[in-house]
Amino acid sequence: MSAKFQVNRIFRVHGRDAVFASGTIESGVVRVGMVARISIDGGLFWAIPIMSLDYVDVDRAKGIAELALGLDVGGGLADLQATGSRTSKPSAS
Repeated sequence: MSAKFQVNRIFRVHGRDAVFASGTIESGVVRVGMVARISIDGGLFWAIPIMSLDYVDVDRAKGIAELALGLDVGGGLADLQATGSRTSKPSAS
């Protein structure tokens, strides 16, 4: 199972052990336990486990929900910064 998730911003929350990627699901279903594959330059990607899903905002009139994927960055990626929108493709692990 896979999904396409449009990332709007990356942020941290004080007291939570994760980096959050906030955005919308473009297709498919995203679940805790999946692995987010975040594209970086040169055709490479980061494979980061999804620890949590949180609602950020819901626009019922448009049928759009903005979600925050809690990403388990551990091992030195805790300073992950957004440099514009990125598309990640979560997949079952």
